[in-house]
Amino acid sequence: MDQRAGEKLSELISRQVGKVEYYSAEESIAPNLAVHEMRKSFKRLRALLRFYRNPNAGPVEKTRKKIRIFGRKLSPLRESWVNMDLFESSLAGVTDIPGKKLRRVAKVLKLKNQELVTERFHQEDVCESIRDFITRIEPKLEGFVTDGITVQDIADEIGSNYLRCCARFEEMPSDYPAEKLHSLRKQMKRLYYQLDFLWELRPGAFREKTEQLDLINDQLGADHDYYVLTEELRSPEFGFSREELLLIENHICQLRAENLLALRHRLKDFFAESPDRFDQELERLFF
Repeated sequence: MDQRAGEKLSELISRQVGKVEYYSAEESIAPNLAVHEMRKSFKRLRALLRFYRNPNAGPVEKTRKKIRIFGRKLSPLRESWVNMDLFESSLAGVTDIPGKKLRRVAKVLKLKNQELVTERFHQEDVCESIRDFITRIEPKLEGFVTDGITVQDIADEIGSNYLRCCARFEEMPSDYPAEKLHSLRKQMKRLYYQLDFLWELRPGAFREKTEQLDLINDQLGADHDYYVLTEELRSPEFGFSREELLLIENHICQLRAENLLALRHRLKDFFAESPDRFDQELERLFF
């Protein structure tokens, strides 16, 4: 079973590396979509590499840190794309601001995204840097993963990750601030990718938890997107008056409140199971 776990982990990591290579090289794919897909693969890679808990796992940790750097480098492009899309889809309800002004702001957001794509994606040639990095680390990844991976490593990592998620939720202030929710989201996204890997070893394992996580992560993502857009629109370059900003913030606050209404219930249901109980289920799967 330990050997199969290492082989399966190596296979999934290779698959994500292949996706990064594809989206960084395929010129026919729109840059915003390429950025979105590469960031997803980077996050999944970092989550999977956490299973490597061997005391000599220094090279793996360095690889994870480098992947995080690339992810952060791509974040402004992703946020710019989301801001552009979310503004057009969510701000139509603000009828007290002239439509002409809203259209002008939508145009500015689009231009900002285009400038970011040109400056940070093409001119800096981010894709070439990513391909160079992947080419250098790809031969090492298989050795990283298959050497010494055990089911105990997998169970320990998933169990400790669930515990960390629980702790973040228990420490959550009653008003569910956006920054705290974003921190929880990153932890739960990691747990989702790790449970997805567990499914490869034990099909059907934690089905309900995985389905819950899928919905929760979408809602946590929406909350973060609302927050980022609100912060962006406060910039003087968009020309909103104080009164107009208040209208926009109130509108987005209402959208966020509607999203949070369902999210709160889902989070409470998800964390109804104690970490000890969760660990017991992991033990029944493997031992």
